[in-house]
Amino acid sequence: MGLTVFSEINCKGSKQEITDSIMDISLTQCGVTFPVKSAIVDGNPWVLYANIRYVGFLNCLEEGVHNDLTHLKGKICSVKCMRLAASNPHAILYNSSIFKDCVSWWNYGDERYLDMAVGGAGLWAVLGSKLMQRVGSGFGEGLKGSTWKSVIDSGVKQVSVGDSIVWAVMKDNKLKIKSKLSPDNLNGSEWQQLDADFGEVNNCSVGPNGVVWATDTKGKVHRRMGAKSTNPMGTKWQQVDGELILVTVGNAGVWGITPKQVVLYREGTYGLSADSDGRGWTKINGKMSWISSGDDIVWATSSDGSLWYRGGISQTNPSGNNWFKVDVSSDIKHFNWSKVSAGGSGLVGLDPDGAVLGTDTALSQHLIDGEGVAIYEGEENFGTYLINTQPSNIEVLAGAWIAFTNKNYKGTYFFHFEDETISNDPYDETEDLLKSWQKPLSSIRPMDHANFKSVEIENVVINWENVQVSLAVKTIDVLEDINEDATEYKTPSWPRIANYNVEISHRLDLNESVPAVQERALVFRNVHTAYIIKIKTFTFIMSLNKNTFRVDNVPKTNFSFVTEEGDKFETKAEFRQELSGVFTFYSPEFTDRVRKRTEMVRHPPVLEPMAMKKIFVKCHELFIEAPFTMTLRKGLKKWDVNGKYTGRDGTTLRLSYQDTNLNKITNGTSNGTNGTNGENGH
Repeated sequence: MGLTVFSEINCKGSKQEITDSIMDISLTQCGVTFPVKSAIVDGNPWVLYANIRYVGFLNCLEEGVHNDLTHLKGKICSVKCMRLAASNPHAILYNSSIFKDCVSWWNYGDERYLDMAVGGAGLWAVLGSKLMQRVGSGFGEGLKGSTWKSVIDSGVKQVSVGDSIVWAVMKDNKLKIKSKLSPDNLNGSEWQQLDADFGEVNNCSVGPNGVVWATDTKGKVHRRMGAKSTNPMGTKWQQVDGELILVTVGNAGVWGITPKQVVLYREGTYGLSADSDGRGWTKINGKMSWISSGDDIVWATSSDGSLWYRGGISQTNPSGNNWFKVDVSSDIKHFNWSKVSAGGSGLVGLDPDGAVLGTDTALSQHLIDGEGVAIYEGEENFGTYLINTQPSNIEVLAGAWIAFTNKNYKGTYFFHFEDETISNDPYDETEDLLKSWQKPLSSIRPMDHANFKSVEIENVVINWENVQVSLAVKTIDVLEDINEDATEYKTPSWPRIANYNVEISHRLDLNESVPAVQERALVFRNVHTAYIIKIKTFTFIMSLNKNTFRVDNVPKTNFSFVTEEGDKFETKAEFRQELSGVFTFYSPEFTDRVRKRTEMVRHPPVLEPMAMKKIFVKCHELFIEAPFTMTLRKGLKKWDVNGKYTGRDGTTLRLSYQDTNLNKITNGTSNGTNGTNGENGH
């Protein structure tokens, strides 16, 4: 299995096979000397790049034949094989979350700030190059405070706040530390100065207990060994593995953001042990531009100015479950979140212009998580789910997925593999095929790979030219009464109006068992022309062991049958409506769909004098049968399966009567007469 590239379209010309045993390949390294114009993928997906070292995304090719790659914006220079484990696709879509009604917000006037941070010691901010302390904030008094006080007059570019400690990053690359802050000592100790001997500081973060991590301008990560509340200066800097542009320290652990906006969590740092540097970075789904570690919650902002939090964080699940986008209240709806800082129960945000917004109630108990729905198959739109038609996020539990901005798998998209997301983050205008991770979704489907090959419907042809329509009549009720009065009419014993159970059904039987149908859902999309339904290619996958498909654009005309006596019977509009619904395969051989309802029938209201009447309620069932051929594709294999479609419309009820004149029976001259009434007793 692997990738075969060709020098001409339609997989012709010179070719070169590339095995998937090599994960990352420059085409020149394996002897490809020609421009690649087409390709065949057998097995796992391959990502194509316009430059060496996997820069300049062009496309991602799933298993199958790709006859024309000349539309790509650039020459293919390097390729990467995405190895994926065996799994059935499983993802969860989420709506945005909201704050509860108890949450209130405030701003801090018209001043514009460069940076801000919150912690147990309150709210601190950088105004120009001054370090400002919010008087009256912190130490259990909330973050709103009353006024600002300047504590360093110049030279400050960034600040971080713990429970009793503040670290300030200076423009001359020195670090200043103030400790011993408390309700009784709001000024704390004198400032102590520390050199950053590892290089130029990019950002510095101090946790509630004094643990300190930092990044430099080259992306290297550093931890201040020995730093804690009782020893705020620590002993020395220790370089930690990884490359980050931002690091944040809180009770939820140490988190960071890479130059490509990938979020990382440092394993073993939940709860902030002062003596541990953790044990490696774990990649977290999502692309963020800023992040802040709080108390069992991590807050973040994305490049479009949206606010997010990481839900489900606990000691047993320190990396959490999923990112939830937050829809804030209308009064702050237009606030563009650039930076956030979490401390205690509070949260403060900064917009690109330097405006500050804050609240004292921003823990998980102050939020209502967005609704989620499990997805196991491709969905062209989410209108049938109890979720917004544009959910804000996806959590991938298994498989590889493609998420689209528009319905019907259109618009820009991103690829979500098991341990990597390919999206337009940070934004690059040349990668116009890719969508940014934070943009809402409108459709989604799983990807094919070596360990999961969905069965695709290449086409299904139902030949209505060979349709057969038949009629079956069955009696579903018999009513009888007698009136022996010679002059008076009688109210009969039967009800004036009665409801009878009727049903419509559709069934597709395959002539042979297809295990692939049992394993994967069928989703039909058709184009109706001249009584032929042709179904275009579509991926179908397992959905809770129930395999579903939908037939669209069924014939708009009713099917009819005329008896020898000239009576005409037609299928109803609901027959066509039901045929357009969702079907489910419970076996590899057939599927059916049944709609049951009641039909009202009016019985004769009176019985004539000296008469006996018998009523027969009859169901006239129309049966529609037509052959179909289903062409299936699994990877590079294609085959046909024939079958028979059977539809049944049993909603037409008619009455027939047997009338007997008692006078004639007395005279011995009559055995009664027969009659019929119209559909539904009319």
